[in-house]
Amino acid sequence: MKPLSQDYYNQTSQDVQDQIVKNLNDYKKSNPEYFTDYESFKRNFSYDARDDVQKNTLDQWYK
Repeated sequence: MKPLSQDYYNQTSQDVQDQIVKNLNDYKKSNPEYFTDYESFKRNFSYDARDDVQKNTLDQWYK
């Protein structure tokens, strides 16, 4: 996966959060290896580069 710009990782609108969830659902079907464990998930989706709102979206989705 190609990293996105830092501006993307700082967007907090609901539209962006909805798009993240949609993308995760799509990736789960097409690339299940991205989700083998939580650490792999975080690494594959640039967790540490994201702001707190996006991290929360990722965390809630992964549960």
